[in-house]
Amino acid sequence: QFSNYQKIFDYINSNIPGVTAQFGTLSEYFKEVIGTFEAPILKGSFFTYSDREKDYWSGYFTSRVFDKALDRRLERVLFAAEALGATTLEMQKPRRALSLFQHHDGVTGTAKNDVVQDYASRMSDAIDTVEKWILQRIAPKTKNDIGACWKSDSPREMAQNLCGGADDVQVYNPLQYPQRCGSVSVNPRETMTVKYPCETVGDSSISNARIKYDRNGLMVEPIQEHWTAWKVNKGGAYLFFPGPMQSHDMKTAQIHGGGWIVSTNDWKRTVVQHDYSYEFGRSATVLDFIYETSLTSQNEEWVVQFSSSIKIKEF
Repeated sequence: QFSNYQKIFDYINSNIPGVTAQFGTLSEYFKEVIGTFEAPILKGSFFTYSDREKDYWSGYFTSRVFDKALDRRLERVLFAAEALGATTLEMQKPRRALSLFQHHDGVTGTAKNDVVQDYASRMSDAIDTVEKWILQRIAPKTKNDIGACWKSDSPREMAQNLCGGADDVQVYNPLQYPQRCGSVSVNPRETMTVKYPCETVGDSSISNARIKYDRNGLMVEPIQEHWTAWKVNKGGAYLFFPGPMQSHDMKTAQIHGGGWIVSTNDWKRTVVQHDYSYEFGRSATVLDFIYETSLTSQNEEWVVQFSSSIKIKEF
């Protein structure tokens, strides 16, 4: 390539009067042009970019969210393995799979289907590799045959919990501060036996919070939960065309526990209630909304809106 460009430069320098072409660095370029003209300055906020017909360049924030989640899952297990002492060489292949997905058409979700499936396959294999390494490191400490709780049948399928309810499981805390699983506090960089799952879906035994759901399983108290959807008829992974918004179809929704779990073939929403005590003897109730989606839904954007009439006197 250098030789080809040099041939072009030689031709220009020999045949075009008043023009000299040569290789140069950025410093050399700016040294030549600074002071030769008044450069215009453009200020302001240019994001989110918009194009004609109100098409906003923000589609990549939500394109192929499953693969974005797979990326984060791989990051988590790599972090845990490194905290357990995994070397760079041992994690080389999983790290490469993660790095490959950081391409501007990878993590953005803007690649073609075949390419995205290849990304997912590589990341899924990397997750399995790292989890096997973690299990081998933890197994000698437990003296039992153990396996990962969450597994999926294929790279782009929803993971299923294989541990069941109230099972004894080994958990490892890779962070530098304690974490809780139920009533058990897991110290930093330690492995402990706990009852899984860590949270119980449904009313907390000690909370006095009033939580109510409507006939569709959506929360109405203490906050109002409302689902809407944009049907996307045009555009693509890059562009988002905000068309008319409509109510999300809840006809096929299955309601469990009075509304704590709502599911269809395409998605599942679970509400988990936590009770926290903090300084001065006061307590608080925290609600976690957990959303899981599959890849069978048609081209649409889902929106969950929350509103509340709660008034906080302190603020």
